[in-house]
Amino acid sequence: MSSSSQQNLLLSKISTSSFKQQQQEHKVNQRDKDTIKLLTFNTWGLKKVSKFRNERFENIIDLLSGKPSSNLEHPIPSLSTYSDFDIIALQEIWCENNRNDLISKLGKNKNLNSRFFSSGIITGPGLGLLTKFDIKKSWLYRFPVNGVPWAVHRGDFYVGKSLAITELNVSNNNKSNGEEGTDSLVILNSHMHAPYAQSGYNAYLCHRVVQAYDIYKVVTLLQETGKRVVLVGDLNSKPGSLPHRIMTSLTGLVDSFVSEQIYTQEQIAAMTCEEQVLLAGTTCDSQLNTWRAEREHWEACRLDYALIDPKKIRCVESKVQMTEVVPGIGSLSDHFGYSCVLKMEASDPRLIIETSLKERQHILKEIVTVIDDYVLVAKKQRFVRLAHFAVSLIIILASVIFITFTSRISGWSSVIVYIGGVVILVTGLLNGIFGYVFAQSELRGLNEVRMEVLDDLNSL
Repeated sequence: MSSSSQQNLLLSKISTSSFKQQQQEHKVNQRDKDTIKLLTFNTWGLKKVSKFRNERFENIIDLLSGKPSSNLEHPIPSLSTYSDFDIIALQEIWCENNRNDLISKLGKNKNLNSRFFSSGIITGPGLGLLTKFDIKKSWLYRFPVNGVPWAVHRGDFYVGKSLAITELNVSNNNKSNGEEGTDSLVILNSHMHAPYAQSGYNAYLCHRVVQAYDIYKVVTLLQETGKRVVLVGDLNSKPGSLPHRIMTSLTGLVDSFVSEQIYTQEQIAAMTCEEQVLLAGTTCDSQLNTWRAEREHWEACRLDYALIDPKKIRCVESKVQMTEVVPGIGSLSDHFGYSCVLKMEASDPRLIIETSLKERQHILKEIVTVIDDYVLVAKKQRFVRLAHFAVSLIIILASVIFITFTSRISGWSSVIVYIGGVVILVTGLLNGIFGYVFAQSELRGLNEVRMEVLDDLNSL
């Protein structure tokens, strides 16, 4: 068993009693003052694509403001959403009107500070944070390898998937370490590249692996300065996958989700829909979600996380949230949310397991293998696009010659050839730009990460 699996299994066993105790405390609204309650939620805020977007956001804001509509349906009543979150990390806030409503309505009603991040070609990464704490610092790390421009219908490249880093001044009332007063907590909020297939080129595994490696480097730098770190968001990586292992085994972060045990994907597939959410914490592709009701039962999985540093943070409760359904509209989003209650103190010492040298080497070598395999495919893609560009130039030259000699003899044929030439010219130029500029940029970015991974390997 890998060290990350051992950590998560220990977290499950050690925290189960605390989990049940804290559940009861929340039912009577008696949460410790020195705990921090965090929510991460992918809101599905695509303009023109996401159905009933404004209506759903209205209900999301009301629910998080503590005044939900009385007619909301609860597929799992025990998971009714709380409204007393200290930190709300959001993904897919891509429309300005929804962002403004969150700030003016939710932020004003709950007296929350807010920070929404702006980068990308079209709308920005869609990342935002609302919090009761003062924001000390914030910055955005935009992933250098993130999708391809010719996948226009997917949009990852154009929104600029990123890692949003926000440092908060939080109240630290933990006296066990002799400290009391203001302390820092760094929230890393991300929405990584989405998979569009289970395997192959359209799975974009390499892009997520590289993004996970970038996150690992940022987390490590923050840890070296003594910061408390929590990584949250829609990480688009199933538990045990290579990106997930990079973000846990290499960083030392552990999953905050408290469960009786660690379930395999096969075990999750054998559960009922309710069990998948309650026991395994599935947040995506659940048949209980009206926007994913047509998915296969076995597809339910966890993609939304709060990964914590057990040396500095302890989780006392966790659960799936935002499962409510708006009658006549549907679920609040195509994802469920995830929340956890954290204390700014070290977890049980048994959770702090250092990743072995052998496992670190294995993970780093896996990264190199994934990059090398993808580079072969990317080079073929570049060759095809540049070949298309070259052939297009030849065809355009031939079309000009044809039109010159036939325009007076056969006018209509000249018009058809002219229109066809324009189409070939446009597509050829686009593929020339894609192949020469963007494909080259992607390959250089991958090569840079590969060299960084090799540096890590050589330093072990």
